[in-house]
Amino acid sequence: MAHVESLHQKLIRRARYLRYLGKPILWPEFGRRLKYKLFSKREDEKRLASQREEASSWCESRALSSEQALQIIGDSTTPLLPVRETFPGEFAQAERAAAGCPIKMGGAGNLDLLFSLCEVLQAETVLETGVAYGWSSLAILLSLQKRSHGRLYSIDLPYLELQNDRWVGVAVPESLKGRWKLFRMADREGAPRAIRAAQVFDLVHYDSDKSYAGRMSTYRRVWAALRSKGVLMSDDIGDNPAFRDFCEEAGVDSLVVKDGRKYQGVAVKP
Repeated sequence: MAHVESLHQKLIRRARYLRYLGKPILWPEFGRRLKYKLFSKREDEKRLASQREEASSWCESRALSSEQALQIIGDSTTPLLPVRETFPGEFAQAERAAAGCPIKMGGAGNLDLLFSLCEVLQAETVLETGVAYGWSSLAILLSLQKRSHGRLYSIDLPYLELQNDRWVGVAVPESLKGRWKLFRMADREGAPRAIRAAQVFDLVHYDSDKSYAGRMSTYRRVWAALRSKGVLMSDDIGDNPAFRDFCEEAGVDSLVVKDGRKYQGVAVKP
C-alpha cells in the first residue's frame, strides 16, 4: 500500500508540473520552486522554527487591537466598521457561493480592518496579493464601489495541483467585477503588471507568498508604488520577521494588530 501511495503522489506531482508547462506565464515561478526544492528547502526548514518564534515574540510585544491601530492611522474617533454586518446580503450570497466550492482554500483574514482602512483612506486604487475565495477582495470592493473611480488589482497564483482557477474569487459577485482586475500569476510577475496598470496605490494588502524572500521582494516593489500616506497591510507577519525587517529598512514605524491567533502588520508611507 505504501508503494501505491508513493506512486500516486508521484503522478500528482508530474501532473502539476505538466500544468505549469501549459501556462508560460508561470514558467518563472516553476523555475524558482524547482531551484528552491533542490538547493534551499532543507536549510530553510531548519531556520523556520526559530524565525517563527522570533517573529511571534516581536509581534506579541507590540500587539494592538484593530480598533487601536485604526485610531492611530485615522484619529481617536475613527470607528472599526463591521463589514459583514454592514453588507449582510452580499456576505450571505458570498457564503453560498463559497459553500459550493469543492476545493479548500485560504481563510478570510481581518476583513473589518481592511474595509475600515479603505474607508479611512477613501481609497480609489487598491492592490492585493492572494485572493483564494475572494473574501478580502469582496471587502475591498464593497468600499471601492462608493467611489466612482474605485478599482481593485489582485494577484493570485493558481493552485495548479488542485486546478482551482475557476473558483478563485468565487465570493465576488458579478456586480462588482467591473471594478476588478485579476492577474493569475506569481507576485514577481503580477506585481509589475499591476503597477504598470495602476501607477500608484492608496492601499496594498499582502496575503500571498509567506516566505521571507518572497515577502521582502514584493514589499519593496509595492512600497515604491504606494502614494504618500498610503498604507501597506500584511497578513500572517508572525510567520517570519520579514515585515519587521522591511519596515526597519524603509525607515518607517510599524503597527502590529492581533486578530485571534494571527498578526497583521500595518505601515503608513511618509
